[in-house]
Amino acid sequence: MRQSRIRAGLRVKDLHDVVRRQNILLTELSITDDLTGLFNRRYLTRKLDERIVHLRSARGVLSCALLDLDRFKQVNDASGHLAGDEILMKVGGILKDSLGSGDIAGRWGGDEFLVIFSEEKSKSGDGAPEALIREWSNRLQPLIEKLKPIGVSAGVAAVKGPDPNLDPVNLIADLDRLLYQAKQNGKIHFVFAKFDSVGRRKGARPEPRKKSADQRPLIFVLEDDADLCSII
Repeated sequence: MRQSRIRAGLRVKDLHDVVRRQNILLTELSITDDLTGLFNRRYLTRKLDERIVHLRSARGVLSCALLDLDRFKQVNDASGHLAGDEILMKVGGILKDSLGSGDIAGRWGGDEFLVIFSEEKSKSGDGAPEALIREWSNRLQPLIEKLKPIGVSAGVAAVKGPDPNLDPVNLIADLDRLLYQAKQNGKIHFVFAKFDSVGRRKGARPEPRKKSADQRPLIFVLEDDADLCSII
């Protein structure tokens, strides 16, 4: 009888282990983009919401970048969707290689990608994102070179809490606007918002802060020469 109970207990444990592993797998599948292996939009939206909710009542900084592939449609139309899929998979690998601990990247949709930087890195440089993105883009540049003629443009912003008017929907809309400005330049560009000037509910504005030289709008240009980048 005792042996039977032990065997029954072991079978129950095995079943629990199988269910646990299946649940882990299902969770991973639910937050992963099938093609690139990056996080999917559902997960990115959840993490962005969590960070914004935290910043509505607590001190902290959130830096993020919305990226779009330049000339992707032309390559996709000329070489076919399989070639386009291969490019997207390579971009997924490039973003993984370029990011550090605590940073997350995912496919926002189509050939757009969202990067959410860790709060620890976002706080560097008094919260201003320029140095953070410059260091990251310098790692990204040689990896992008492998994708020619594909390029990458990005809108970049950082917001600061506490501020109850911070809003994830408006932050994404502002990043999209900055991305549009970047793509109008016709090269690989990273366009920065003024620090803590975006991402608020309609009609709301952040509390006025003393202006400094570090709060000017920047267009960050990645060049093809050895200097890699310039600021205009």
